[in-house]
Amino acid sequence: MLETTMACIDTRPVHLHTHAATRDTAGKRLAATEQAVIHRLWHSGYRQLHGVRCRCSQSGDSETLVILSGELSSFYMKQVAQEVTRCVAGIDRIQNQIEVVELE
Repeated sequence: MLETTMACIDTRPVHLHTHAATRDTAGKRLAATEQAVIHRLWHSGYRQLHGVRCRCSQSGDSETLVILSGELSSFYMKQVAQEVTRCVAGIDRIQNQIEVVELE
């Protein structure tokens, strides 16, 4: 009876890593997009944009969302940050949460 029980055990490897690999690839793509946005902000020619923070996420329908945050001295600079970000490939939506404040 023990032999019958052992014969019924499926010893094939279970491929649970398939979804994890997809998540890992998406995570790498989002990290690369974040780095590309930060690179563009830093090399835009506007020193104020160096303080802008960027976070990327992916929605349920696989859209890439970039969230910009931080503080800038004018609405114009807020728009510049958004337009610089718009030039990065692979971004579907931008949420501009940058606050306009009087910088000292």
